[in-house]
Amino acid sequence: MKKGMIFLSHVHEDAKLAKVVKDWLTEKFAGSIDVFVSSDPKSLRGGDDWWDKLREKLRNADFILILLTQRSANKRWVYFECGGGYFLEKTVIPICLGHITKANLPLPISQLQAYELEDSEDAKALFEQIRETFDLDAEDNGREVATKLAQVEKALRESQPKTKSDVQPLKSADEISDADARNILEAWVRDSSGELIYFAKVDQKLGLPPGTAKRFLVKAAYKCGFGVEEEGDTTLLLKREPPTMVSIRQRRPSGGM
Repeated sequence: MKKGMIFLSHVHEDAKLAKVVKDWLTEKFAGSIDVFVSSDPKSLRGGDDWWDKLREKLRNADFILILLTQRSANKRWVYFECGGGYFLEKTVIPICLGHITKANLPLPISQLQAYELEDSEDAKALFEQIRETFDLDAEDNGREVATKLAQVEKALRESQPKTKSDVQPLKSADEISDADARNILEAWVRDSSGELIYFAKVDQKLGLPPGTAKRFLVKAAYKCGFGVEEEGDTTLLLKREPPTMVSIRQRRPSGGM
């Protein structure tokens, strides 16, 4: 019987995360499916024509998993492989990790149903989808891989060189001043995609007191060049505002003509 094949798209900075996902699927399905990971020497061997191999694996894949993190969400190569799979009519599934969530996926990838693999329920759901597609006898609750991915993602973030816009870990959310909260949100917005944002998820991700994002996110967004498309009780839809020319109208004399 022909093996199922999964193409795992990722950037080289996320090679360790890709390996965790590949090892998980290979082990749990007992080698019944092939998982192609370009950064793994077992997938691309010395002497292989790299470009031809990628095209072959994309054509033959049953699933294409797109690994999305803060390091990869704006990389062109990820969109290239995603688009290639989409127009080959493959099942393309975004995999969110770290600060990238289903709520802030960039367009056009946000049009596809995604999973957050640091959530054990989502990891289990992805596993079940693959298992049912290939009619395999296996089970997994997703907890172990979700924990491992969260650990590796945290280690990768901490190993990155710090910049002025980096959001620093917070010792206690209760100790954050309003000014600090606004600065944290501004740094976060500058790196965001400008898509649908859930206030509670922002507070949770950034370690802010509940309700902080709702109070300050609009101000932070405007300061960073975003406009507000729509504001709800629990969500905010932002859009990148184009640069505009400011015009000044001459006031008419108060007496008129």
